Amino acid sequence: MSLNIGFFLDHEVRQAPGYRPDLATLDAQRERIVLAGGRDSRQHFPYRPSLALADRWGNP
Repeated sequence: MSLNIGFFLDHEVRQAPGYRPDLATLDAQRERIVLAGGRDSRQHFPYRPSLALADRWGNP
C-alpha cells in the first residue's frame, strides 16, 4: 500500500478540489436525488455537498 501512496496523492487527491458539479443538471434531477448526512458527520468534508444542495433547494 505504501508504494501506491505517491501515485494516489499525485493523481487522485490533487484532482478532487478542482471538481465542479454541473448544478443545472443536478437542479433538473432534484426530485430523484436523496440528500443524506448524519448528525455526527457534519464536521466532515463529505457532508458539505448535501448541505450546499439543501440550501440551494430551500430544504432545511
